[in-house]
Amino acid sequence: MRKDGVSASAILFALVSVTSGAFGQQSIRTPDLSPFQNFVPSQEEFTTGPGAAPVLPEEGMPEQSTASPINSPVFHGATITHLGPFSGVASASGGYSFNDNASTSESEKLSLNEIFQNLNFNLIWPLSPFNRINVQLGGQLQENFYSNGKNAINVVILPGSQIVFQAKAGEFLFTAYDRFTVTQDPVSDPALAGETNLNQVINTVGVGVVWPLYKVNVSLNLDYTYSDTFGGTVNTLTTTGTGGSVLNSFHVGSRVAFEITPQLSGGPEINATYNAGGGGNDFDVFSVGAFLRGHLTRLVEVDCGVGVLLLGGPAGGPPGYYAYLTLRHELSRTIQILAGVTHDSEFSVGLGVTQNNNVHLTAEARLTRQWIVTVGPEVNFGTVITGFLPGRYTQYGITADSAFRLNQRWTADLNYRIAKRDGEQPGGSYTQNLLTFTLSYGF
Repeated sequence: MRKDGVSASAILFALVSVTSGAFGQQSIRTPDLSPFQNFVPSQEEFTTGPGAAPVLPEEGMPEQSTASPINSPVFHGATITHLGPFSGVASASGGYSFNDNASTSESEKLSLNEIFQNLNFNLIWPLSPFNRINVQLGGQLQENFYSNGKNAINVVILPGSQIVFQAKAGEFLFTAYDRFTVTQDPVSDPALAGETNLNQVINTVGVGVVWPLYKVNVSLNLDYTYSDTFGGTVNTLTTTGTGGSVLNSFHVGSRVAFEITPQLSGGPEINATYNAGGGGNDFDVFSVGAFLRGHLTRLVEVDCGVGVLLLGGPAGGPPGYYAYLTLRHELSRTIQILAGVTHDSEFSVGLGVTQNNNVHLTAEARLTRQWIVTVGPEVNFGTVITGFLPGRYTQYGITADSAFRLNQRWTADLNYRIAKRDGEQPGGSYTQNLLTFTLSYGF
């Protein structure tokens, strides 16, 4: 089980930009995310603080995903915020973005001028060494002004927002959590086109238990995910073939993690889900495979797995497979990379299912102690099995970000993203350019 030091004096300054998240969807196997999707502090300059989300567990505590755009890109040096028994980091920010094709359309393009405000915090209440509460939130309020003269106000809650309770009872280590997100950006779903705002709400409630034995941890997780697409400024979204816009997913999963080294573990994993919605496309999923997770070396982390995937119902067919590999590597004191390749079946809107392949590479360069630049290309290609715009698609894009710390509390960020989708169906292609400026203050 991974164990990192936690220093109260070195904490994370979180700068949020809705444009900095990777393309992607939720796997139909499990709602969990890869734990290695953010850069880590420089080994020489910084240590992990209570703002690095989620809070890393003590030895033997259940691991949580650290895949949270709430905490990327980052600067250190903000002061600790106290709110009652909670302490951690908090920031507020505002900014402006211009989108030349907010409707993700090839023919009926809408440009967008957007003003937004963010509120972000990551707070922990340590009840005891093995009992704690972690509250994490990345929220955004958007005021949108479209080229057709219409205006809209939207709310975004970034992935990684959650409330987590960890406790120890005897030899068993328990986790209860509620993870929630509100997504507006249609580019985040490579299976869609012709949309302006998704208005998609996803909430996952679950419990987990870990039984730590000698050099092996046995874990069991139970969770329920609810997803719905509300009305609003969505242009053409239909529920034809998706089984409805509502998703109810019941998941149970288990892992047996054998210790290879103190920072590296691997073993078998098994997941089963039942997915139901407002239509006739309910289906079951069963998968069994193996995983490897942790530090290969002091500077290289890996999360990988492969297994057999069985689907029943309208999305079913011959047995398939899933495979994923994510690497985080500190090349030097100033340069880090994140790289990943996945093949999986994933949810789109409602019970829409896609078979998706994702390849991404992101590099971070700390040009100075105040200036961080990140650049990352990404490609998604696959097939919409059930849902909107059925057939094959390819979505690719590049995100570039420049973040400059003006002083101990203020940070300025300039972000550019280009995204392009090519699909078989009419109206399934678009090109979008998005430019965002953010000014952030750390409390």
